[in-house]
Amino acid sequence: MSLKNSIILKVLEHKIDIANVNYKDRIKKLCNKYPTRSAGVKFTDFKDDIGFALDPKNERIVMLPSLPNPTVLLVCSSRVFKALLAKKIKADDVFYGGLGDVIGDNPLRDKIVLQDFLEIVIGE
Repeated sequence: MSLKNSIILKVLEHKIDIANVNYKDRIKKLCNKYPTRSAGVKFTDFKDDIGFALDPKNERIVMLPSLPNPTVLLVCSSRVFKALLAKKIKADDVFYGGLGDVIGDNPLRDKIVLQDFLEIVIGE
């Protein structure tokens, strides 16, 4: 399956647009804290992946169709990510409940980075 024109992509784009308007101060702090950080989501049931990164120059979060080398990568099913977007589960449920894997150089730090991204994007 492909993510192109999927509901996941549309909802995530919408949530990032809202975050960039409503959470400017939090995004600015995130840009200062993690100027070169990026996050990716690799789905176990899709051939595509998605990424989002900080744009410190413009102090926004940008969504990318694919991210070649994300700082942190969340690997999960599309069902888990949909539940996360819908706020039916929390990021901690994914990280520590065995619903997904976080891949990065430093697992603990990378979970924190991903948590910071998701709190702003999803609005936890």
